[in-house]
Amino acid sequence: MDAGYPQISGNVIIFSATFGAEVGNHAWREFSVANGNSDTAKNLNRKVESALRTKVSPDTWVIRLQITIS
Repeated sequence: MDAGYPQISGNVIIFSATFGAEVGNHAWREFSVANGNSDTAKNLNRKVESALRTKVSPDTWVIRLQITIS
């Protein structure tokens, strides 16, 4: 997670993660907000797609997710 995140404003939480040139270089099919960085972590929110895009070096991707609690 990027420094300064998560950000909370009222009932909105924003998460942000940056994947630089040397990380995450593969076909992306999902992203999630979880309470850890392993397969045993619990997902708070998960987005799955049949095929997003493929990240390759030297691309940098920023994944930003907003959750509204109601």
